[in-house]
Amino acid sequence: MSEKEARKLRRAECNFRVTTVYATSWRFKGKLNGGEGTPAYLGELAESYQLYRVQLPRLLPPRVLGLALENADVGILRLSGESKPNVELVDGVAELFTLPSNQVVLAVTLWLRGKHLTREEAAAPIANILEKCIRGDITLGAHSAENALPEIIARAPRAHEFERDGPDKLDSTPMTSLSPERHQLVFARGAAHTKIGDDDVHRAILYRNKPPYRPEFVLMERRPDQLNKANGNGRTPPAVGVVTPYISLLYGQPRYVDSSIFLSTVHAVGTAARFRYIWRQAYEQVLRFREQKQRTVSGLQTREDLEELADNLGNLEFDLAFSVEFPLMRVETFQSQLYEAMDLEKQAGALSQMFTQLGGSVRSELTAIEVRERREAESRQRWNSIAAGVLSLIGVPVGFVVAFLGANIAEVQANPFESMWSEKFAVVYLVASCFAFAPGFVIAFPHLRNYVKRHVDRKPLGWGLSVTLLGVATLAGAIRLQHQSNDLLRLVDVVAISLGGYAILAGLTVTGLWFWWKAVRDRKKRTVVEPESGQAASSDDAPTPVVPAQREPVNAA
Repeated sequence: MSEKEARKLRRAECNFRVTTVYATSWRFKGKLNGGEGTPAYLGELAESYQLYRVQLPRLLPPRVLGLALENADVGILRLSGESKPNVELVDGVAELFTLPSNQVVLAVTLWLRGKHLTREEAAAPIANILEKCIRGDITLGAHSAENALPEIIARAPRAHEFERDGPDKLDSTPMTSLSPERHQLVFARGAAHTKIGDDDVHRAILYRNKPPYRPEFVLMERRPDQLNKANGNGRTPPAVGVVTPYISLLYGQPRYVDSSIFLSTVHAVGTAARFRYIWRQAYEQVLRFREQKQRTVSGLQTREDLEELADNLGNLEFDLAFSVEFPLMRVETFQSQLYEAMDLEKQAGALSQMFTQLGGSVRSELTAIEVRERREAESRQRWNSIAAGVLSLIGVPVGFVVAFLGANIAEVQANPFESMWSEKFAVVYLVASCFAFAPGFVIAFPHLRNYVKRHVDRKPLGWGLSVTLLGVATLAGAIRLQHQSNDLLRLVDVVAISLGGYAILAGLTVTGLWFWWKAVRDRKKRTVVEPESGQAASSDDAPTPVVPAQREPVNAA
């Protein structure tokens, strides 16, 4: 008989199979081949597993992990030193699974031989084993699982494809190999035609003496309908399935049901670990943003400050969406009850709401940044328009004058004592000044129109008349300087004539716009008042209806 067949025979003689599922601090970044990762004990579930293989936990093969874990002797710390343990550890196996979210999960299965669970006293030794397993008092070879697992992964053929989560930076918690997320499965088997004990026996397995495993710390135990059905022949004991957040008790279930429950538990524990990791990472990202890049003064936040935060939160939200989904396989009620007992649905909802709120905050910041950037762009555009106006104000007349003088340079050279400010060129400077002020008037016209439109009083009229009078005065003073012999004064005279003409044009424009808008408003008022007065006149001119006089009743008396 081979060693494999002997182990199988020894396992068949056991009446308890205890599986403890631990989340680890590793993630597997590699890829498995098409036929790799399928557990060998699925039975009737193998076909369904192949259909949903990508979405289900997959067993890490020796090609990735090596044979160190497969050949390691699995035991329990301090069990051998106890007097009369009343339970025999027959065999044990440890397996590493990877989830679609890359989370690595350790599953340790122990085959035990003890008394059948017909009385509460028989449950005490099993409860002792469960207490040790939930604490992680498992040995893999000569070391505890906590110490042996890093060495096994470090020596794996594909060790570079494993990535370990770093230490918790929020509260400086030391990094451990086994994460707090754990769940135990107790598969019990009784003697022929023997019923498992009552609820007191169940509670002795499900609850222990230390929190959070005592009954008062568990909201309610759950009994899925699919796992608690009586057999129709009346001779086989009814199946039992009880689910709590930390342990599930199963009795009399078919093999494929056990496999489905096992895969659901592996996925649930790994999902709970990913939820904790996502929450801590999101909180750490937000905390780092607040400490390093958040601006307390309004108007200083930039896109570069939010880029890293938005990118990391997006990755975590994508990881959350990828971690939640799990295909239903045969035993739907167990999965839903287990997720409800472990509070995974509420955790997923809380995480989703947290990301929604964080996304709203980031969008609000980006909206404020966009408003500031749009305002800055408009300001730059206004300054560019002003710069273009100033450039045309200076460049056009200068170019005109230079072109004119360049064309007549021979004439200027013929009279070396004639200045370029000579009265002979006054018309040229006048035309250049008009060219200079023309763009300014074109730019100012929309602003003058809006100014008049916003004021319904006579203030624009006063300003228009005042500017017109100022222009007239400037023009009159310029005319008086027209016959001065000083060249500089003649230049000032030319500019003053253009400036006075510009002021008169601007003042008359404001005045004309005011009278035009007043006429428009008066016409609108007449349009509104005339129908009302017409209705009133028609009602006054209408003949008054004659009401016939009523006779008083004649008194018969």
